[in-house]
Amino acid sequence: MGPQEMLDRAEVKNKWQLTPLKNFKSPRLTERMWRTALVVLITSVIYEYPLGGRNPCFALIGAVYGVGSQFEEGFHNGINRVIGTLVGGLLVIPFHRLYTSQPFGIPDWIWLVTGLCLVLWCNFALGADSAIQPGIVIYFVVMFTVGKERVLLYTIARILDTGFGVLLTLLLYVLYPSKYD
Repeated sequence: MGPQEMLDRAEVKNKWQLTPLKNFKSPRLTERMWRTALVVLITSVIYEYPLGGRNPCFALIGAVYGVGSQFEEGFHNGINRVIGTLVGGLLVIPFHRLYTSQPFGIPDWIWLVTGLCLVLWCNFALGADSAIQPGIVIYFVVMFTVGKERVLLYTIARILDTGFGVLLTLLLYVLYPSKYD
């Protein structure tokens, strides 16, 4: 059943009350929106021209994580993104090998979950709870999308890209502080 069928079956006199469009108001353009757009533009241009068309995906993600309503928030979010990417990236390297080779007859899913638990444990041990999701994302991205001949170089490149994106955003805050800084 699709959304229109659900609306048709609903026993509500004014069906527009069920949709969020009823009270839609365009949000005002904020400094955070402009800062995000600017850092994405700068990062994209750097990756396209000086870096010769390299894929900017992880740098852009790092850059966006580094944007907050003020420097402190951006710093906290960005550093946690870097920590998570570093932990997940470093741990996926050996666990990718274990996952694909299944030594001692241990099933691949045991290696997958063991590495995942280690990513979680390391982030908790570092006190970086909000670094867990980025750590797990890089862990799964490398585990399931990269061939074993590229794991090491790809992972190192993604860690550096993430750090670059965060660093660029924080540099933008230093050059152009928000009104809260």
